Amino acid sequence: MIKVNRLTPWPCKQHNCFKPALYEFTDAEVEVKISDENGSSATSVETVIIGHACENHVEDVNKMLTKLHKR
Repeated sequence: MIKVNRLTPWPCKQHNCFKPALYEFTDAEVEVKISDENGSSATSVETVIIGHACENHVEDVNKMLTKLHKR
């Protein structure tokens, strides 16, 4: 399920808006394995950010991303 989180600063790129984005859209969380030069390793979970929107375009971007990421 796509989650919507409020954030600052990031530009809204919907129709070349470029106003400060107040929202980010996230989707999947991925597990990342990290290892150092000594062979020690660890894993962490990272959230994938799939888009940003200003307050004027949050609905439009949400609809667009939902269509693109249908499951």
